[in-house]
Amino acid sequence: MLAKSYNIVIFLRELNTGGAEKQSLYIAKALSEIHNVVMVILHDKRIEEKYLRIIQDQKISYVFLKGSLLKKLIHTYQIIKKLKINIIISLLFVNNFLGSFLHLLYPQIYHVMGIRNSVIPLRKQIILRFLHNHICNYTIFNSYAGKDAMIKKGFKSSTCRVITNCIDPIPSFTLRKESKQIKILTVARFKPQKDYITALKAIDHLNREISSNGSRKIKYYLVGYGMQETYLRRLIHKMHLDDYCEVSVNPRNLSEYYLKSDIYLSTSLYEGFSNSIMEAVSYSLPVVATDVGDNNKIVTENESGFLIPLRDYELAAKRLKFLAESHDARIQFGAFGYKNLCQRFTFINFKNEYLEFIESMIHGKTNDSHNRA
Repeated sequence: MLAKSYNIVIFLRELNTGGAEKQSLYIAKALSEIHNVVMVILHDKRIEEKYLRIIQDQKISYVFLKGSLLKKLIHTYQIIKKLKINIIISLLFVNNFLGSFLHLLYPQIYHVMGIRNSVIPLRKQIILRFLHNHICNYTIFNSYAGKDAMIKKGFKSSTCRVITNCIDPIPSFTLRKESKQIKILTVARFKPQKDYITALKAIDHLNREISSNGSRKIKYYLVGYGMQETYLRRLIHKMHLDDYCEVSVNPRNLSEYYLKSDIYLSTSLYEGFSNSIMEAVSYSLPVVATDVGDNNKIVTENESGFLIPLRDYELAAKRLKFLAESHDARIQFGAFGYKNLCQRFTFINFKNEYLEFIESMIHGKTNDSHNRA
């Protein structure tokens, strides 16, 4: 028996590069196989063409809101009314607030919030907790760490649900050749949360050890964008790492960086579910990452990579050195992580979880049993 089709709005802040944006597209793609989905995008100033092509290729309806905030609210109100929307799904703070506001206007419409991190600024946390406990129907977290952290902060546990991110499509397994230049990659926004200071200290420490015996050379790619770009360039120069580091701002050929790299490094101070680590694993890369968020769900210690404490650049360098000096270990770790990802983080699994969630929410059968790690 086919599930009933519902009319669903997915709120998106902008169609720009970012984890939330990409996962919103996956949600739309997953739900549109059965339901009528329209993506409502709050800003049209920054548009990532590849994301727009995904929407168009999947024949998903979308609307860019224009004008003042009042005009956007009126336009959204008209969409809700005209399309007889049954469910609102929102990701990130502003979208969650907007979804809750519309849910108050239309109590018969289900509202599902999305939270994508395990650490949230206090003011936002208080507002989201109120929306979760008193207005919206459910909150979906993309990480167990995020769910557990917010429950400890007073979020009602019975209406929390975890659905982890996915990769679609998963690239073919990459078998890398041995090389004397070991390329290390980090893909992340240039902001304090990502703790590039520790990463650069680890690279500096690693380079001193490896260059002393002349067996290997190191190249470190920092790929992303954000407020700390100038600061990072200055820090690289100050640490005399110009010959070993390359900063690339929001490149269009991101997949090429994953393919030409040998090891992935993440020194984040906190995470939810890391898209960039998951993507690194999908390109068969071994990973050295801080033990934060759900990194331990993606990286298996001493099997697909290593988990390290916060700010421990010496241990990070030690783990990187082990991988840099063993081609066999890099291949074995990459293969183990790739196999695990293909079993757990596929679009099929992601789609089935979202479709099951919608059905169980509508019929009042959703419970916290799905939230076990």
